[in-house]
Amino acid sequence: MFRLFTSWFGFTGLYAAFSVCPFCGQQGCPVGIASAGTVGAFCALCLQDWKRLFAYIKNRFIALRNPKDKQ
Repeated sequence: MFRLFTSWFGFTGLYAAFSVCPFCGQQGCPVGIASAGTVGAFCALCLQDWKRLFAYIKNRFIALRNPKDKQ
């Protein structure tokens, strides 16, 4: 859990330091910080369990290509 939170805060900090708010264009906007936190959480989750994430995505694409296999 500690590793997830440190990765989350690290990615959020990097993203927030070099970006601006996608809505108003200012740095330090609360909405921009919230979007940076969301991107940081996604990157941290990908870093923590990337093999399972890619296996899930691959299985979803295979299931979309072969709809007969679902029955």
